[in-house]
Order: sequence, then C-alpha cells, then structure tokens
Amino acid sequence: MNLTDPFNRRLSYLRLSVTDLCNYRCNYCLPNGYQGKAKPDELTLPEIETLAAVFAQNGTRKIRITGGEPTLRRDLPDIIAACRAQPEIQHIALTTNAFKLGKLFPQYRAAGLDKLNVSIDSFNPETFFKITGKQECRHILNDLENILAEGFNNIKINTLLLREHIAETLPDAIRFVKTRPVTLRFIELMQTGDNLNFFNAQHISAAAIEQDLIAQGWQLQPRGEHAGPAREYYHRDFVGGIGFIAPYSKDFCNTCNRLRITSQGKMHLCLFGGVSYDLRDFLRRGDREGLTEFLHETMRLMRIDPLHPDHGLLSFYLMNIVHMQAGEGIFQRARLPHAYLRGQNIELMAASNNVLRAGLTPKHIDIDELLRIVDANPVHPAILLPPAPYEHAPHTYSAPVDDYTLSTVRLRDGMSLPLANPEATILLNLEGRLRVTASEHSLELRGGEAAYLTPGIPTQLDAQEGCYTVIASSR
Repeated sequence: MNLTDPFNRRLSYLRLSVTDLCNYRCNYCLPNGYQGKAKPDELTLPEIETLAAVFAQNGTRKIRITGGEPTLRRDLPDIIAACRAQPEIQHIALTTNAFKLGKLFPQYRAAGLDKLNVSIDSFNPETFFKITGKQECRHILNDLENILAEGFNNIKINTLLLREHIAETLPDAIRFVKTRPVTLRFIELMQTGDNLNFFNAQHISAAAIEQDLIAQGWQLQPRGEHAGPAREYYHRDFVGGIGFIAPYSKDFCNTCNRLRITSQGKMHLCLFGGVSYDLRDFLRRGDREGLTEFLHETMRLMRIDPLHPDHGLLSFYLMNIVHMQAGEGIFQRARLPHAYLRGQNIELMAASNNVLRAGLTPKHIDIDELLRIVDANPVHPAILLPPAPYEHAPHTYSAPVDDYTLSTVRLRDGMSLPLANPEATILLNLEGRLRVTASEHSLELRGGEAAYLTPGIPTQLDAQEGCYTVIASSR
C-alpha cells in the first residue's frame, strides 16, 4: 500500500539524513563550522535497513541520502547497498559537498548509487572559499570531470542563489552546462530562525532569472515521476540544463512527494513544518510491521475529515500575530491558547500536568476541558526587549510570576560570571564555548548544549569563546 499525505499526494521520494556532521563552514549555514563530533545516536546500519525495507514496501521508489555531509559516514557504501537491496527502490541518490568524492565514488557506484547531486556554490576558487571556507574548488571540478569521463551522467549541481555573487555565478553556470551533460540547479536562500540579517542581505528570487532564460530560448521540461521540486530548463544549443528550486514560489508545494527522515530517526513531512514523528523505537526493534502500521495511521490521523473537521481550525483568526526578533521575549499568562508559526524559540513554563491542545494537530483534543479553562479575553502582547548587544551582566526578562526567572548573558573570550548559591538552574549555551565549574566538577558547553545546576552549589561560568547563554532558574 502506498503512503499518501493529507492532501492525497503519493509519497514516493524519501530524503534520508545519515549524519548531522559537516566538514564545511558555509557562511549561509555553519559559518563557525560544525560544533562537536558526530552524535552517538545516529541511525545504525540495521536501523537503516529496516527503514529502507518498510518505506520501499509502502511506495517509496527513490531514496536520497543526505546529511550534514553523508560521505563522513565510513559505512556509507553499506548504507547505499542496504537501500539498493530493496527491489522496489528504483533510484539511490546522494547529495554531497564532494570533498571526498574523488576517492570514494567508485565504492558508492559499486554499492548501487545511480544519481549524484554535488553542492558547488561557485566555480571561482576565491568565491568558493569565501562561501565555504574550503580551498577545494579545483579538486572538486576535476573529480567531476573524471566521473563524467567514466560515463556516469546522472549528475546535478546545486548552487545557492546569493545576491552578492549572482552576477558571477550565473554566466559561469551557463558556460559550465554548455558542453557537459549535467543540470545545474539554483536554490533560493531560505530564511531560518537565526539567519534573518543574512537572508535580507542575500536573498534573491529565481523568477526574474527564469524569465530571462525563457527569453533566450530555454524550455521548461516535464517533471519526472519521482523527481524533486526543481523546475528544469533545457536549450537546444546546450548539452546540460539549468534548474531552479524556489521554495517561496507559487504552487511550490502542489506536487510535493517527499518525506524526510533525520539522522536520529524523526520523520518530517515538510521543510517548513516543525512537527516530527519519532520512528526510532520501531527501528531499534526491527519492527517492520509496527512501523508500517504507524506510518499509515499517522497519515490517516493527519487528514481532515469533512464530516468531523478540526474544531480549532478557525481559532487562528482570533489570535494576535506577533513578529519577534532575536533576543526578544514575550510573557503569556496561563489559559491563553498560543501557537508557534515559524522560527526557533525557547519556551519556559511553570510545572504543569494539564497542557491542552487547541487544534491544528492530530493529537487528542479534549474539547470540554479546553472550553472550561480557556481564557477568551482579548490581550495585547507586549514584547520584552533584549539587553544591549554588548552587555555583560545578566539581563533578566520581567515575568509577573513566582515560579522562575529567565536571564541571558553575553560573555566575551576570557570573561567569567560567578553564580553564588543558585537555585535549581538550567543553562543553555546558544553560542561559543562555555566552561561551567561547580565544586570539583567542570564541563564544557558548546552552542546548543545545556546543563543542570544543583541548587546551593556555587558555580562559575568562564567563556572559552564569546558566549551567549540562557539562565533559567526556579525562584
């Protein structure tokens, strides 16, 4: 039985991340490089075998292996082979920065790889270095030429559209595909929770470029059955093609056929959605039957039944829309419905065992209890402003409750902050490296890592690199 999403689109394309680790430091993604080592909870080979088998039996015909940078997994040939072992799978694709491709490609091809996507954000070595932090441009292009010479032609190049470089990148791309049987796809920069300034400076729409190509005789090609979201154009005078992936364009989602699995085994239905479904328990047990049942039940629950519509469907129109910038906070009293639409945030709330869903969710909604406790009085949300950019003393966000305090602090390299006899506290280090010392114990927190402080034990925070840290404490 084929998997279909809530809009009755057949899901035949699986994007499988096998690691979060990356060896590049691209300015649009990881300008400081990947912090830390490969996570110990990456999907194992037996888990991937279970995953591939179940999805193949339920309509998946193409698997794209992604990361992070997937070639950093030493067992990648085995992963490819595990996917290829499923007779229903027609295509195994790999997306890579090609740092190791020249050496390892023969192994991947022998294991069953038949499609290759290489990320090259510029053909100019200096620009390539400026974007990626790597001096590998010439080596990668040479490796690509060798792979093409071996007769492997199912190659696509991914290039991020950046306003700063488009005047150089576009003519280079057109020259490259003139004589080579590859498709170069320009990908529009997407806004994330932490790149607003970069996005505003560098985002450029693909629409005008597409129109220029059409005026020059480029023709849009029909989309393949299991193809991704790119619009691809070909010209009679060119061997290769030019494509565009424009996530903000009209009808981008209409033909979506993809599911996404993280390297920790969580399933996402959408790039823009924050909801995920944890498949890990089924994968650890090798429970193919249970996973199959779970997938179909999840898809069923997500569908909107016209006879039993979501009771919270219209509640969105009764809410305030609040746009928040980095560092800003907001306090919301109890019993007020709320929703997070986009971006990343930290939510701190008092201990409670009565969190209720109000709609727009496949989870259970207790309508009677919801109506009993919900506060329907109008409110005017007030933004709690962040501290000054270079303030080095803790900044406390004012909240009229007795349960907790929430503070942030920025510490430059070598700066220290003593916490004398703290209450029960959670430290969340958002940026840099932070050394936490309490009694005889010490640990280091990198960006995104957290620690719990035992109450009453004097603690010192030492910035190894410039740190931005959240301090959440009970009163």
